[in-house]
Amino acid sequence: SNSGWGDKHFHKSTLRKTKQKLFQDGSYDCDCVDGYSGDGIECSDVDECATGAHNCDINGNCKNIDGSFSCSCDDGYEGDGTICSDINECVTNSHNCDTNAFCSNREPGFDCKCDEGFEGDGETCNDIDECVMHSHNCNTNAICTNMKGWDHQAICGHLNFRTSDFSDT
Repeated sequence: SNSGWGDKHFHKSTLRKTKQKLFQDGSYDCDCVDGYSGDGIECSDVDECATGAHNCDINGNCKNIDGSFSCSCDDGYEGDGTICSDINECVTNSHNCDTNAFCSNREPGFDCKCDEGFEGDGETCNDIDECVMHSHNCNTNAICTNMKGWDHQAICGHLNFRTSDFSDT
């Protein structure tokens, strides 16, 4: 029979969840150990994450485990889960911004913005060719040479100049 008190299997399976107090008169009382709740005879796991009885950082997340909990930092943060601080991807160079873009840290994460004279989403930036776009001020009797990366800038030359006289670097 499974009477509870005399059943060795019962005591073995709940031993880690309960602690017994022995009184002078020979009687004893059972209490659930930390991380469990119940009457001492039956103890069940307390979900510290659901009850808010944890010390995880506001930028971390809580995971309930049997009799306790664990903390870990959210993406974009580093630490032990109880203390999480922002990772500055721009300083650690762990961003995916184009070489012709500026990285701006934000909490959490980062933003990429193409440099002046380039266009794109920040992860890919392409030179704006002012000569092709006709956004230059060269005379119609002059040669327009794009200056890579210069915002709306081009070099205007006389028609007798060779195009190799101008560098696209």
